[in-house]
Amino acid sequence: WVTHSDEDYVWRFSAPNKALMTVTTDQVDSIVQLPTQCRAGYVVKVANTESEDDDYYAEFETEEAGVDGPGAWVETVKPGIPRYINPASMPHQISRQADGNFVVSPGSWEPRLVGDYKTNPRPGFMTRVNDPPKYINNMALFRNRLCILSGDTVTCSRTGDYFNFWSASALTSADNDPVDIAAGSSSSSANADLIDCIEIGQGLVCFSGGEQFVLSSGSDAFTPSNARFTRVVTYRYSGYKQVSDQLTGVPVFSLGTSVGFLADS
Repeated sequence: WVTHSDEDYVWRFSAPNKALMTVTTDQVDSIVQLPTQCRAGYVVKVANTESEDDDYYAEFETEEAGVDGPGAWVETVKPGIPRYINPASMPHQISRQADGNFVVSPGSWEPRLVGDYKTNPRPGFMTRVNDPPKYINNMALFRNRLCILSGDTVTCSRTGDYFNFWSASALTSADNDPVDIAAGSSSSSANADLIDCIEIGQGLVCFSGGEQFVLSSGSDAFTPSNARFTRVVTYRYSGYKQVSDQLTGVPVFSLGTSVGFLADS
């Protein structure tokens, strides 16, 4: 590990056999260019190709924690980008304690552990800096995932991991990765927000003010690769209404083989 007080200093090394020494900065073209011994916690970007879709970041984990030397490179998150979901701005949970009392508390939302803005983007219910605020309109459990409705987007957690809305790897897509999909509404912006949902045999029916959509997969498995969000009908729906920052009214309800909801008429 070599440092210099001048960050613009150019190092020049001389060795009888140049293969004895390899200089690694903060980026390499391939994982094979990384050394087998390095400083603990050192992070590099592996570019792979000219495309940004296959970039990822690797951190060196030494055999002995905190001691520089031999170890292995493991996938990590891009340094400096936001990793955490603010629990104060997310739904809270009610949990029953061993003594029979109930406690209301923030959820333990998992952080982003790998990737960057492109390979592991923010969930659809989160806003970017300087963007208009987004609100969580409703939630539901569907196919063992926690689904959040926000704007015209439905975001589903990882399978069985209800507080995790991040991909496990920036290199590959897994079947249990989150599903984040937009409705593609043709309505005006005032009616495009998804505000209610209910599960039926065909999938999760999501309601906006003027359209209804079905979230489904067409198979037993519900994965990011086979998820479909299809508009099915265009009924007016006024059961839930936005009043200030809250939804009020009568939610969609089940009638056995049918779905009931309130309309303007």
